[in-house]
Amino acid sequence: MNQIIKRFLSTSRQYPAHPLVGVSCVIFKEPDYKKVVLIERGKPPKLGEWSFPGGLVNAGETIEEAARREVFEEVGLTDINIIHAASNNMDNTTDTDFTQFLSPAFTTTEHIYFDENKKCQYHYFLAQVLATTNAEEHTLKADDDVNNSNFFQVNDVINRNIGNDKMLVDRVPYVMSKAAREISKIK
Repeated sequence: MNQIIKRFLSTSRQYPAHPLVGVSCVIFKEPDYKKVVLIERGKPPKLGEWSFPGGLVNAGETIEEAARREVFEEVGLTDINIIHAASNNMDNTTDTDFTQFLSPAFTTTEHIYFDENKKCQYHYFLAQVLATTNAEEHTLKADDDVNNSNFFQVNDVINRNIGNDKMLVDRVPYVMSKAAREISKIK
């Protein structure tokens, strides 16, 4: 019985008792929005594959706060502008106080990875957030659980063409395509 309770209360990333909530930040390079920041993952799942900076949301932390913290921890950027895509789509609302309750996520993705015995090894729900930056490539500093970071051409990411020696996490091209459509609405 104690093992059942421990399993239920577990917040372990590997073989979690419940899905974990995270954030992923799609950061476009201003002024033309043709480049985006990607990081090479330094830990499982998807070790060595390229994705957007992000990580778990801490209890009591908003999606926006988590996005800012994770971007700073993983690539050292503090100069990012989070875009509240959801609030941009509100139909002529005059209640500006209401927007504070909206998540800046433009979409969400679910990531479930099973081990060789078909047990759920990892399970995440990720809030995908749009952001922009004026930062230059040389200011990106891979840190925390990241092996490398760089700017890549948006179209190359969508087409999985970021280099023969680089693999993208499976949902990155889909999220990139959706993010490119969202950013084009506000340019």
